[in-house]
Amino acid sequence: MESVLPLVSAAFIPFIPDDLLRYVALAIAGLSVAGHWVRRTYQIAGLDTSLKMIEELFDLASKECTRNPRFIYQAALRLVEKKLAVSNLRTEMIEVKRVSWRRYPQFVRNVALSMTQCRREMKELRCWIQLELESARQQRYMEDISHKKAALNQIFPDKQMVDWRKESDWVATTIEVV
Repeated sequence: MESVLPLVSAAFIPFIPDDLLRYVALAIAGLSVAGHWVRRTYQIAGLDTSLKMIEELFDLASKECTRNPRFIYQAALRLVEKKLAVSNLRTEMIEVKRVSWRRYPQFVRNVALSMTQCRREMKELRCWIQLELESARQQRYMEDISHKKAALNQIFPDKQMVDWRKESDWVATTIEVV
């Protein structure tokens, strides 16, 4: 809607009585339209940056989440779909030069909505990959804990496991008494 405002204000330019004000209004409308497209271009660049970050995160997750191949394939599919969506947005930005002025406001609105939806889906994908990555790490940590406990029980089978927190409390009380 905000990109349509300069076009609407440009429609009222012929009704401005002073020539100087008319040229100023025309310049402001032109700069507003140009500013919106520069902003859209930066938004596409932001989507590209976000996509690269998600790719790096996916590479890390594909190395660490080897026990869940379904996740890896689903995440790879969703990542490629987002790449296609960003590519389609770039195509729409290129096609704007061929859009007639009558379709221009609707076209700009559709591009803006597509960018917003793509950005939201990319956030969801990044969050999903991060959650799976942390889940795999937690599972690995739990396995490490159980292996360490089993090794400790093999080394010292007749001893009970000492809780290190209770032992440190015992050391602290012993030191105070002495």
